[in-house]
Amino acid sequence: MTGSGWLGTVLVRAGDRGYSTGLAPYRGYFLAVMKIIDDPAELAPFSEDYGRQSTQPPKLVVKPRDAGDVQRAVQMARDQGLTIRARSGGHGLEGQSLNNGGMVIATADMVLPSGQRIELDRAANLVRLVPSLRTGEVAEFLAPLGLRLPSTTMDGFPGMGGAVSTAGIGQGSHRHGSLADQVIELAAVLGTGEHLRVRSSRRDYSDFGDNDVADFIPGGLGQAGVITELAFPVVPITGTLRLFRQTHASAAEMGQALQAHLDAGDPDTVSVWGTVVKSPKAARLVYLTSSVRDVRDASAGEAVVSAGDPGADPEVLPAWLDLIYPSLPHAMRALEAHPELLTNLLQMPGTVLLIPQNKIRPDRLTLNAWPRARHGDMMLALGVFYYLGRAQAQVMVNALRATRQDAMANLGAQPYFMDGLPHDWRSLLGDERLIRVQSVLRRADPHRVFARLPGL
Repeated sequence: MTGSGWLGTVLVRAGDRGYSTGLAPYRGYFLAVMKIIDDPAELAPFSEDYGRQSTQPPKLVVKPRDAGDVQRAVQMARDQGLTIRARSGGHGLEGQSLNNGGMVIATADMVLPSGQRIELDRAANLVRLVPSLRTGEVAEFLAPLGLRLPSTTMDGFPGMGGAVSTAGIGQGSHRHGSLADQVIELAAVLGTGEHLRVRSSRRDYSDFGDNDVADFIPGGLGQAGVITELAFPVVPITGTLRLFRQTHASAAEMGQALQAHLDAGDPDTVSVWGTVVKSPKAARLVYLTSSVRDVRDASAGEAVVSAGDPGADPEVLPAWLDLIYPSLPHAMRALEAHPELLTNLLQMPGTVLLIPQNKIRPDRLTLNAWPRARHGDMMLALGVFYYLGRAQAQVMVNALRATRQDAMANLGAQPYFMDGLPHDWRSLLGDERLIRVQSVLRRADPHRVFARLPGL
């Protein structure tokens, strides 16, 4: 018999509803209430992620309430010979939070020491939160207080832990870099069982000094530990956030307009990006530059609203290509080399996004550091998303992987590891950098309890 039970000081007993004899080996680990799931039906939602490219059912899902629970789960995994993957929002595309036959630590039930999932520290001018909180929930919490994050994702669906682990980008990235760059306080349980707590020495970007394990975790794809708590700086909304859009005749004109936005450096521009979509009225492409601005005139522009999630339909899957280029001209050359990335939009639903990202931090040792770009460079993320039926999406994903390889080999692209997880890290990181990454992982996770990505 399998099922789920609450383990610890409040236990289900044999014969009670929800009792699972299959959980008996794990009952000695928990001194506080925590849920463990091993029922196949309850495990099913943890067997896929947003990309839905494969089904990888875990053996167990553990839902901790705090860092102590995570520490006990890590010890249990070591004792039982299980590997671990962490899951916040499950919004990854290529199985970063999946763990076939292993343990998934799902952070959805976690709370801060205060008992809240999110809180504003006015004295420190920080918002503190648990990793399962979605980026949209953070915005909804801050907006009534007249505040926002300096940088966040384009949509509100990713969990904050996953967005930090993949160095998520979007709104505000042209000035403030990725979400990984904005972590001011970090708490995580390492593979050693240690509960790491660090605070950045700077506020303009995260800097954990000589603690290379702490520096590695933001952008480290969950390879060193489970994030248990995060804190970010907040900035005031002085007026009203409004959306402004401009239509262009071609991709080249869109690129020129986007560059002009970046060169202007308008302090009221919260976010700026380029978009290519199919016209709803004709068989042609529409090229847009969009910006969100903090303005006094609440009637200017358009309201900022979520466009919704086209991948929420279980029968509609995303097919994607996400790459980081050293500059906007690099990305525009990639579109010229692969015009099918745009013309595909005439035959299938989707969008192409051009998101500028400032590399605001000096190069650091993590997996999403984009070493081909230098400190201060304005990088450009080129994101291609088509939304298709399952069979067609899988065919397109494979086709886009060939495009990705060409872009990385010939067009200066670097992988953005929300997708496109590599097997050959040496060619991407170089010998010296790979050795340093492996050294960090040996110290943070000497027992290899976290399911290691191939090649690491």
